[in-house]
Amino acid sequence: MGIGVWKGAHQQSGCWYWEASLVWAGEVWSQVEDVRFVHLTEKHGLPQTNITAFLQDDQGFMWIGTHEGLLRYDGYSYTQFVHDPLDPQSIAHNHVSCMVQDHEGYIWVGSFYGHVSRYNPRSERFTNYEPLIEDQSRQLGRAIFDLFVDSSGRIWIGGSPPIGLGYFDPGSDRFQAIDVPYSHVDRRPAPHAPPPGELDTGPEPGSLPLRDDLGSIQDIHELEGGRLLLAADYAVLVFEPESGEFTVHRAEREERRLSAIVEDSDHVLWICGVLGVYTFDPTTEELTLFRNEREMDAWDMVQGREGLLWIVTNGMGFHIFDAVEQRFVATYSRRETPGLDLPSDTCSAVYRDASGMIWFGTNRGVVQYSPLFNRFSHVRLPEVARGGGQTAPSLVGAMDCDGMGTVWCEAEGVLYGWRPHSNIWTTTPLDIADGSGLPIRVESMVALDSGKVWLGANIPIVVDPETGEYSSHPIIRHRENDPASRVLAMVQDPERGVWVG
Repeated sequence: MGIGVWKGAHQQSGCWYWEASLVWAGEVWSQVEDVRFVHLTEKHGLPQTNITAFLQDDQGFMWIGTHEGLLRYDGYSYTQFVHDPLDPQSIAHNHVSCMVQDHEGYIWVGSFYGHVSRYNPRSERFTNYEPLIEDQSRQLGRAIFDLFVDSSGRIWIGGSPPIGLGYFDPGSDRFQAIDVPYSHVDRRPAPHAPPPGELDTGPEPGSLPLRDDLGSIQDIHELEGGRLLLAADYAVLVFEPESGEFTVHRAEREERRLSAIVEDSDHVLWICGVLGVYTFDPTTEELTLFRNEREMDAWDMVQGREGLLWIVTNGMGFHIFDAVEQRFVATYSRRETPGLDLPSDTCSAVYRDASGMIWFGTNRGVVQYSPLFNRFSHVRLPEVARGGGQTAPSLVGAMDCDGMGTVWCEAEGVLYGWRPHSNIWTTTPLDIADGSGLPIRVESMVALDSGKVWLGANIPIVVDPETGEYSSHPIIRHRENDPASRVLAMVQDPERGVWVG
């Protein structure tokens, strides 16, 4: 979706009016110089610059995983949590690999060395676990790559073999292992960051042998009905927790690692790998590859605005895939994109926060990208029939955006609806007069997810754009001699009540 903002004010005949056009900020990738980043390093108080993971909690704090501890960022300063061998309630290990917040507000933190810590935000202390297999004699692999909370609140853990998958059992207060159908154990070492100042370009294409095993569990996602979708290095697995059964879907033979699962706004499942991105159909359980022109050592993926998938890599910058058009549209790296203000091509994590800002974790600090301030596009309102001809309006009265991404605005007695990605417009003439018989003057608006639009004029009016029907809601006056009211502001609260000012 886009964001509509007022373009500018003009004065004419002694009065002010707003030009009837929209300025839309969205993700547009035609010019490299339009991509601007904010880089956070030690100069901004960042204690550690090898970034591995992000999480925004339910209080709005950003949690940042690093090679040397866990950071909590409030937008101004950082609080660092590190392992203290003399304090059993400190974090278990400093090399953070993944994080998740559960339904009770606890934050679970995984490490690249097989430890899990649970952070209590009330006491600011940690409870530490070392996941074991059933005989409690071996750890749950060498590295933990994902922590996931399903709809029932159960905590799942994914990592490297010999176990790879497990869940937290509150009754025993420990992790239980799941018997994943590996054909043999993956013997590759746990991932590590390159030395400071050096870029890890990853293995040469074709240098890894073809594998018969599944590799490590890199990411976990819940499907309808409680099934789990697992991205392993060389395959996609569907796991049924009730029966304990697995269904294995091999990726392309030359695939070296599937690393992240994203369900987009259209509920399409995407899985990124070295060869490109795959779609997975949970109904047919078909895995389809959309191949990139060249291999990319992908580490993480997130959906931005307008159906774009951001894929970050180990030493190859980041790639943009258009999920709607199903093609790669851009690649940005320091080595191939002159003038790009990205501090490093090694990005191990990418995250989109509640405001839409995208966070990149590199080996040289945190990088922020805000689509709202990237680039502006000028959008003209379409012409409508007026006085025997076609004319465009010159005055926008109010505008809002509904939960489906449609931008609504009223201009000179016409309600416009615009879907930015498809560039489809709808127009609804507002043949509505105020109490004196003059056309209403709209000054505020609230667009509901139901498709109806509230307009603020001398009284609140609810319009159904599909039928053109409307209803008015007179404001109750406290005194009979109160002057006529005008609705100057409207807002919808979280309970979907509309407030009128």
